[in-house]
Amino acid sequence: MTFATDIASDYTSFDGLETVTYTPVAAGAAGTTIAITSGALRRGITGKRNQFAALVVLEPDDVVWHIPVTLMGATIPLPDDTITDSDGFVWLVLAVAKVTLGTRWALPCRKRRT
Repeated sequence: MTFATDIASDYTSFDGLETVTYTPVAAGAAGTTIAITSGALRRGITGKRNQFAALVVLEPDDVVWHIPVTLMGATIPLPDDTITDSDGFVWLVLAVAKVTLGTRWALPCRKRRT
């Protein structure tokens, strides 16, 4: 058993987990959604600007959604995919980073304007 496997389910002990719907927009994925039940973590971008500086210019109201790789199944997130939170707000994925020894996706997102 590797260390990454050992920590893959640590997210279950986090406070503030949310239920979201992940919608990929890649060709062939139209109409596909993934329900992430009590597994997504939303965080502000404080301290994250440098982590994503080479990928995207972040704005003050952007957030970083953290989703465990195990909850995404075979889906690999891509920019322009969307995350719909439990309040119905849609967030556009700006960039994708696999973090924490490959156990979690960090997805900087911007609230989509309606």
